[in-house]
Order: sequence, then C-alpha cells, then structure tokens
Amino acid sequence: MRHLVFLISFISAFAASLSGQSYSGGYYDTNPVPPFILEQFGPFGPQDKTYVAPVGAIFVAPDGKDSNTGDSIAEPTTIEWAIANAKTGDTIVMRGGLYRTGQLSFATQITIQPYLDEQPVLKGSRVAINWEKRGEHWATPWEKLYPQDPPPYYNPERHGPPCLWNQDLVVVDGVMLTPVGALGELTDDTFFCDYEQKAVYLANNPSGKTVEITYYEFGLLRTHDSDSDPVGPTIDGIDILQYSAQCIAILGDDPYRTIELHEMPEGPIGTRIVNCRALMTPRTGVRVISPQSYIAYNDISRHGSVCMTVRMSHDSVFEHNIVNGGNIFQHRSFPSGIKVFNQSHAYITRNNIFDDMTCIALWYDVGHRESVIYDNYFRNCGKGLKIEISHRAYIANNVFDRSELFLCNAGECEVFNNTLIDSRMDIMRNNRGIRWNKRFSFNHAATGPGIYGYHGHKIANNIFAGNPRDDILFQIDDRNEHDPEFPAELITNNLFAGTNNIAFEAQFQPNDWPMTQFKTLEEFDEVYGEFVSGNEQIEIDLNALFHSRQTGDLRLNDLPGLIPGTAIPYAVAQMLGWKTVGNNVGAFGHQKGVIP
Repeated sequence: MRHLVFLISFISAFAASLSGQSYSGGYYDTNPVPPFILEQFGPFGPQDKTYVAPVGAIFVAPDGKDSNTGDSIAEPTTIEWAIANAKTGDTIVMRGGLYRTGQLSFATQITIQPYLDEQPVLKGSRVAINWEKRGEHWATPWEKLYPQDPPPYYNPERHGPPCLWNQDLVVVDGVMLTPVGALGELTDDTFFCDYEQKAVYLANNPSGKTVEITYYEFGLLRTHDSDSDPVGPTIDGIDILQYSAQCIAILGDDPYRTIELHEMPEGPIGTRIVNCRALMTPRTGVRVISPQSYIAYNDISRHGSVCMTVRMSHDSVFEHNIVNGGNIFQHRSFPSGIKVFNQSHAYITRNNIFDDMTCIALWYDVGHRESVIYDNYFRNCGKGLKIEISHRAYIANNVFDRSELFLCNAGECEVFNNTLIDSRMDIMRNNRGIRWNKRFSFNHAATGPGIYGYHGHKIANNIFAGNPRDDILFQIDDRNEHDPEFPAELITNNLFAGTNNIAFEAQFQPNDWPMTQFKTLEEFDEVYGEFVSGNEQIEIDLNALFHSRQTGDLRLNDLPGLIPGTAIPYAVAQMLGWKTVGNNVGAFGHQKGVIP
C-alpha cells in the first residue's frame, strides 16, 4: 500500500495548483448539492481558469485558415490542421467558439487548451434543417448514420431492443431524444433512423426548434501503436459533446488476458483530462486506456449507456468530477456511470459527485487490486458503488444517499466510516470462477480472488440509516458452494438507525436459502455472532440523528449512549490523510490532516 500513499500525496500537491471557483452554471442550477457536502467533498466539475499560451503554441480558431500555420494569435489555423501537424510537446491553443468537427486523430504527446478565459466547444453534430412531412411523421435525409449490430451475447429480453446498440443521437433544443426501432413507436421524446433510406424521423414538426444530429464518430482520438509517443496527451478546458462513439478516446494496450503485476502495459502513460465537459453521446462519453492518468474537475454526463470507461489504467486518479445522467437510454447491457475495467490496479476515485442514474454509478469490475474509493457523494443512483471480481478495495468516508453499496465476488475489502441513507449494503458471492464463461473473450473470473477467495471483508464504523429498498439495511447473499469462509471477517462498531426497518437479511452457504431476515441485531448475533460485535441499533428519526440532513451535514448529533468508532488500520488512515484513526462512526467522524 506504500506506493498508494506516495501517489495520493503527489496528486494532492498537483491538484492544489488548480485554482478557481466551482462551476456555477448548468449542473448546479438544476441539481443543487447540499452545502455541507460541497464544502467537505467539493468543488465538483470544471473550474474558472485563465490559461497562459506557452511560447511556440499553435493558435486555432473557428474561422482559422488551413493556409496559416497558427504561429500567432492574429493568424490562427484550423483545429484540423493543428492536430495533423502538431509535434511531440506542442501546445494547441483554441480560441473560444463553436467547432463543428471531429475525427481529430493524433498519436503524439500534445496539450490542447483554451486561450485565456475563452471557451472552445467541439461538437460532433450538425443542425438538421431540411425537414419534410412523410405520412404522420417528419423526416430529414442524413448521410452520416452509424448502425451497429448487438454483441454475440445479446438477448432481447435481457438487454432491451437492438436499436440501443446503434450509435446515433438526436438533440432537440438541448434535450437528448431516445432511439426507437420502428416508425410506429415514435413519441414526442424519441427518434427513428431508417438506415436503408438514410433518413431520421421525428414524431412532430421541428419547425422553430434546433435539431442537432450526430455527424462525426469521435471528437479527440488518441491512437496507439508502436510508433506512438509513450506519454499521453493533456486535454484541458475544452467542451466536447454530441459524438457518435466517444467525445474523447485514449487508446492503449488492453490485453484480454490475466496480466501479472510485473508485465503491466505502460502506454500511453500520464494522460491528463482536466476542466472539460464531455456530454451527450448515444453510448460511451469517454474511453481511457492510460496508466498513471489524471482525470479531474470534469463534467462527464448525459450519455446513452456509459459516461466513461477506464481499462488497464493502473495507478491513476479520478477526482472532483461530476458524473450525472448515465444510462439515459435505459440500456440493459452493463450500463454505468464510470466503469473501471480490466486490472486497473490502485485506481483512486475521490471527491466526486455521482448523481441521478438508473445504473451502477461507479463499477470496479474484473481483476483490480488496491482500489481506493473515498470522499465521494452518491445520490439517487440505484447502485452507487459495485466492487466485482477484485481484491482489496478500500472504501471510506463516502456518502451513499439512495445509492447502494455492493460487493460482488470480491475479496478482502475494507469498508470504514461511510454513511448510507436509504441505501443498503449487499455482500454477494456465487460460483462464478469454477469454470470459464465462454461468452466473454477471456476468463474474467481468473483475474479476481478466485472461487475460494470471496471473503475477508471488514465492515466497521459505518452508519446504515433510513429505509432502503425492501427496508433491508444490510444483506449477505451467499450462493457459493465452495468457499467455507464466512464472507465478512468482521462486522463491528456499525450503527443501524431508522424506523421500521430490517437490520439484516442473510444466508451463509446456498443451503440456507431462502435468506433469513433478522429484525434486530440480537437475532443476527445469535446466528453469526462469531463475526459480529460492537454494533448498535436504534429507533430514531433521521432529522434527530444528524446535524442537518437538508444541508448535507451528516455528522451525528450528540446523543447519549452512541457507540464510539473502532480504530481503522493505520495504513488506511495514513492513505486517506486522517489525523485520527477512529473517534466516531459514519462519514465526517474523523479529522483530516497528516498523521504524526
């Protein structure tokens, strides 16, 4: 864990150099964040900043000319020319304004940034103006459509209609419409693509409205091959939206096999995506394959299926971002806000807001080790955090508000000082890993703890409060016939609070099915007392439990007789920068600062 402490310290010093106030438009106007949460975990999203153009920069503008080389601010070139001609170490400085372009592909270590405080916007759509009435609907011809076949494992009953795999997007007056598979299914908030006739249909006359339809596949595409620079790009302060595939794609080594630590791929390393808005795609907004990457102060929101996917990106940091509106199209094939996938060891997620998603907000899946998730705010996300097929995740000081915490076929996770409101925690394991599921391209389960290693979790100092799904605060769902160990090594010093809820639902080994419900801790202790100690259950209204739920101040009121927190492991406290290693339960039950 020592390298994690060093990495966090280094990134903290770097992040402190980013100054400015939190972005006050758009997101915060419609999704106000409780003030105490913003004070403790924020700021979230893009920051006000004035950029300095370095000597030798290439200047571009929406009205730039390809005949210019961009040597001066007075004679800017085009963004297309700059991307095609930039050399390693160059900086492209973008004047403010709208650039309707795409397929900006490069393989060099470059920086792309704004000019001073101007705001450049890359858009992958074009405005549709040639509409005609065809029968009961309105249509426009459109050459750039992106039909896609569903994957081999597609099941219409499980994964939804096949049209969700197509990569087209229609935006009417800034609002994303949902695709349908037939003209007869059109409604006010949907669109239909006729791929044979190359036309897009709407239900109503779009006269007087701005209708944008995706035209380009990618915004910024960093390619990767043997001739590419070993270091990734810096993309800072750019708004990028409405692309068919991804707003930003950083390609790199992504072997489909189990990788040992000593043979981790190393390219491109150090990608930085900062102060950007990556918005509105039909499938995935951002894709990153880059070890030691730094992704911070962005708004990565409103995407059809996945806001961002991260693969093979060990020793990276994701912080101070807004992730809102994942799975806009109600996709049912592995949708998520942020999907950290395929052996991205020591991936740190901290100080982010995950908000309003009908999917898993943050999903660490397949072979991760030493994951670190702390100081995040999950709100209205169904499942807020899922750790799956992974070893040793450290989860601390997060707030889960109507957003579940889920450990699935994971091992040795440490869950300390989190506050869950109307949100339950699930620990689930099954027989996955006893054989290779051939629908996937490699044996995912082999990267994790293994069929005999889905245990060893430590659950301490957490608050489980309110009335979550099915009124169950904590669930252990054990369907594994091979691991004789109880899933949790200890469940201690947790506070279960609320009214009319069920403290636990549990089964240990499949022969315990159906699960037993325990209304009280005493009932649970009688069966699983070997693993449970020092917890407390109280009947209390949440307004009396916390300082102020409305403002997000979820510190406990000074109530007589409440349990103290137990000491968390010293290494974890040091990693999180906590002065104290246990003086209270729940989030905010510690002091931040360097441990002596």
